[in-house]
Amino acid sequence: PRRSEARPAPAKILLPPPPLLSVSSTAALRWLLCSCRTHIRRLGPEEQVRGVPDGWTHQFVMLSGSPEHEARFRAARAAARAATGGSGSFHAWHGSPLCNWHSILRLGLKNMSNTEYMSTGAAFGSGIYLARDLGTSLSYAQGYCGSTQGWEKSVFGPSHCCLALCEVVDCPSKFTSVKPYLVVPDEDLVMTRYLFVVPPGQLEYAGVRSGGGGNSELVLPELPSLLQDLPSQAADLDALAPAGAVAPADAL
Repeated sequence: PRRSEARPAPAKILLPPPPLLSVSSTAALRWLLCSCRTHIRRLGPEEQVRGVPDGWTHQFVMLSGSPEHEARFRAARAAARAATGGSGSFHAWHGSPLCNWHSILRLGLKNMSNTEYMSTGAAFGSGIYLARDLGTSLSYAQGYCGSTQGWEKSVFGPSHCCLALCEVVDCPSKFTSVKPYLVVPDEDLVMTRYLFVVPPGQLEYAGVRSGGGGNSELVLPELPSLLQDLPSQAADLDALAPAGAVAPADAL
């Protein structure tokens, strides 16, 4: 346009002010955003764990332990590697009903045996229950605490289950092995590594029914380099959370 033709000023869009939150709601929101250290990232098609059933494509890297927990785990793994000359660790499955996953995602796997939070008993002693056999863990993910009840509007469907593939320090003297279970009392010897969300149409497949069989050789992707440096990020993560960040009573 010519200089004499001034452009009209853009119209202003007036938006209503955001609603004010109550003190308790603000505290709850702050706790939700600042107190969870879990790192979850969806795996791309070329990164996914191979050796699991076809169609299990909802796979995520999941590190739910704190950097301090990760550092203790790595120290124990290094000690096991030095003692045995092996890799120092192996992978095992953990299946749990949906009602337990809010806690697992935020806090990692905890030894809740013989406490008020225990949901499936402790027939082989106190500890975190794992299995090398996928079918065993899948049956626990499906069969307790409201079965596979989910949220009807979930993108995964109204009924699905979750499993974690965990890394376990290879120190047989510190856990109980009663086929098909592994019972690990020390939380520092277990780290969640991968999360699988399984829609209802894929809960059964040849070889994994009624908790039996179905394992094939797993091929695991390398964890992203960001996660390899996780313990060094402890100070940064601490700086993100407000001092004394705990759940307000009305948020629990």
